[in-house]
Amino acid sequence: MTSTQLIPIQVIQYEPVFNTDTNQYADKSPWKKHQRNRQTHTCPCKAGTTFACTRSFDSHVKSGCHKDWILKYNAKQEIVAAMEKTYQIKLRQLEQQNVRVIAEREQWKTQANEAQRLAEELEQSNIRLAREKETAEEELRAFKNRLKGLID
Repeated sequence: MTSTQLIPIQVIQYEPVFNTDTNQYADKSPWKKHQRNRQTHTCPCKAGTTFACTRSFDSHVKSGCHKDWILKYNAKQEIVAAMEKTYQIKLRQLEQQNVRVIAEREQWKTQANEAQRLAEELEQSNIRLAREKETAEEELRAFKNRLKGLID
């Protein structure tokens, strides 16, 4: 008795390669020449487009649908690159602002701690002065009583 099993095929999404000479994305075969056990690729230019050999890949990249997709892909990647650049600039600005805010917060903390220390010193000074006043008033009352006793 022979059993049949389904073997899952791993499908990889095709992406064009960036050509640094032209600053454009271009098609390049996803396989090496004479490579065996090639994996199946799918192209996002059109739903359901798959290729598993060089001949079908070459035929596909010559299609009008794929050529239009490559042009749009280049434009989209330029937009993505511009957005990435803007994002990086904003990120740097936010990081710098964050550093400034942290430095300000530390400065405010230092000033608040200094103000708290001064307030505690003033409170202690007020307590000491109140005690001295109380002592002076008691001495004054005692002096008045002695003076009154001497006069009477």
